[in-house]
Amino acid sequence: MCRNRRKRFAAEATPTTDAGRRPAAWRLATEIGIAAMIVAAIALTVRTWDPELSHALRERLLLFGPVTALKTAAAVAIVSAALRLVSLGTHGRAALASGDRAARWCLGSLARVPAVIGLTAIVMMAAGARILLVRAETAPRVFGDEVIYTELAKNIASHGRPLLRGQLEIGYSVLYPLFLSPAYGLASDGAAAFAAAKTMNAVAMALTAIPTYALA
Repeated sequence: MCRNRRKRFAAEATPTTDAGRRPAAWRLATEIGIAAMIVAAIALTVRTWDPELSHALRERLLLFGPVTALKTAAAVAIVSAALRLVSLGTHGRAALASGDRAARWCLGSLARVPAVIGLTAIVMMAAGARILLVRAETAPRVFGDEVIYTELAKNIASHGRPLLRGQLEIGYSVLYPLFLSPAYGLASDGAAAFAAAKTMNAVAMALTAIPTYALA
């Protein structure tokens, strides 16, 4: 018996062969393929999206002011309280238990999603939504800051230095204008550069999900 145990432990301690590595490599290739399909789908949606829909969607969201938000929160609280009262009965408890089982199943399914696919979906959906929403913006809103950082980005692209009104300016952050400078250096005109800068900002904000996941 001891000899059989030693043989079994020796077999378990044997390094994984190429045949054992194939499933892991295949799984990784499958995850990367699914992530690539998500990227392609979101990019195609952004490409074919009608700009008028972006304007309409943004106008709808702007209607969701503080009063509407309070009304929505109050409605959610009332519905939650009503469901809690209903759950005190026998049938309500059974329905609540069924809902808990469904919620646990959904959470378990989400937990089994590979990190590569989950992060790709989160980043691309966030970036796509932001890109579609900012298409409705045709002019700066935070006028002072946007003009200053745009000027710095233009001068970095044109002269290689952060100039503001012809003078070297390092009082403002240089990293953000440096990030935006390719948009103003490669675009054909100011409108195209502004559109590229909006897209770059949307992607940069969406990519913050990756370090957030790593820190968690």
